[in-house]
Amino acid sequence: MEKLVELLDKYNLADEDDLSLIETEIWQKFGAETCVFVLDMSGFTATVQEKGIIHYLSMVRKMQLAATPIIEKYKGTIVKFEADNVYATFENVKKAVEASIAINLALNAMNILTDEDRDISVGIGIGFGKILLLKNKDYFGDAVNKAAKLGEDFAKEGEILLSVEAFQALDNKDDYTFEEKVYNISALMIKGYKVIM
Repeated sequence: MEKLVELLDKYNLADEDDLSLIETEIWQKFGAETCVFVLDMSGFTATVQEKGIIHYLSMVRKMQLAATPIIEKYKGTIVKFEADNVYATFENVKKAVEASIAINLALNAMNILTDEDRDISVGIGIGFGKILLLKNKDYFGDAVNKAAKLGEDFAKEGEILLSVEAFQALDNKDDYTFEEKVYNISALMIKGYKVIM
């Protein structure tokens, strides 16, 4: 992160002629074209208000313990946990979709064994494209923004939403059924594809 901050500070102070050189250096050091995965737990506000933050944090930890081995099994890399979210990358969209389905199935199975107030459900957004990736720390870019919007703002309980770019990069589209969706937030329109399970 320090190197990126150093280069961004350099970019902010650079003459117009040097901006593209610094931008090229940033992309060379941190650029990656990859699949982006953002998982968000459903019902945060209501659960915290009803049961308190300790109860919800225990559920967040339970979700992390369930999701981590599945993400790793499908060749994903966790970038970070933040609040009730999981941010990860996958080598391809196919693996991200498979992991997303497996996570939902695992959580559904776990929910059979718990009281309703301990049930965990998630929404997942999947994006694809060129991003800036700080290994095991953070990532930035349009693909990240779209995956986050789809996973955090639009995906309902158990939903898996793909950005247009992720849908186009998916090799095995015929293995799934999709519903095309259009979402509006502020002045931004995001088109996505919901995986029908």
